[in-house]
Amino acid sequence: MDLPTEKVGDRRRIAAALRIEYETIVGSGFYLQIDAPDLALERHVAFSKRPLKDFQQFVDRVIAAINTALAPAPVARLMRPLQTSCKSPVAHC
Repeated sequence: MDLPTEKVGDRRRIAAALRIEYETIVGSGFYLQIDAPDLALERHVAFSKRPLKDFQQFVDRVIAAINTALAPAPVARLMRPLQTSCKSPVAHC
C-alpha cells in the first residue's frame, strides 16, 4: 500500500483479505489487536524524499483499509481499534 502507483482496487482487495483474516481470528475466540509499527517506518523508507502530506495521506489510506476490514468484527473482541481522527502522522492515538 505504499506504492505511488497503487490503485483503489488494490486497496479494496487488501482490505477484503484482511477482513477474512480478522474474522477468522475473532471467530476462533481470540482477541484482535492491531499493531502497525512498520507504518511509521514508511516515513523514513518510502516517503523520506516526499512531502509530509503525502505520507499522512498514505497513513489515512492504510487506516481506512484496516478499518474497513475491521467493520464486521465485534468491538468487544478488538483490543484497540485504529482511528483516523488523531493529529499524529502515525496513527497510534
